[in-house]
Amino acid sequence: MISLLGRFNNVVIVFLLGMILTTILEYFTGFILETLFHAKWWDYSDRKFNIKGRVCLKNAIYFGVMSVLIIRFIHPFIKYFVSIIPYRILISMAIITTLWTILDLIVTIITLKKLDIKLNLLDDIITDLNDINVKLDEFDRGEIQALFKTINNDELEVREKINKINSKLDRIESNIILQKRVIKAFPHIKHKKQQEQLEHFKKIINEKR
Repeated sequence: MISLLGRFNNVVIVFLLGMILTTILEYFTGFILETLFHAKWWDYSDRKFNIKGRVCLKNAIYFGVMSVLIIRFIHPFIKYFVSIIPYRILISMAIITTLWTILDLIVTIITLKKLDIKLNLLDDIITDLNDINVKLDEFDRGEIQALFKTINNDELEVREKINKINSKLDRIESNIILQKRVIKAFPHIKHKKQQEQLEHFKKIINEKR
């Protein structure tokens, strides 16, 4: 995109093209993420002149301004800096950057898949709690354990259900560092099918801080 915008000397053209191209990119990035992971990672529905909450005029203007700043001021400096770096070092830096980007993408995809697994476990827990007539105002492990003490667990089926719930809670609470990073990066994420479970998971993350 920089090579394309860099061809134009007219600031207005750079602004408009930067605004349009980055907005298109943001729209389709949002669409792909929603399709693959059934979640809306950002939502501009509360802003004026938005399209399905994926893009909005305010952000588009920001993109246009940033495009002008990058092309006019930042890119020339970077271009000069790159030109004085020895070729072999430049290639090594490019390879490292590419590998790092690929690795980060793989880790992110794995993290999102694990997030889906944890949301499904939360869905199972809610069903299990309903089966033993446990109703929650909020999803809190301490509250769940306290409620377990109030029900009759003499029946084998009830005890097994409680053990399964505790086991699932342990699985949800384990290895959540990467999921915490995703939630922190996208605090307003909305799940199309499991929003209630996602809110419960956010609460678990907050309690783990």
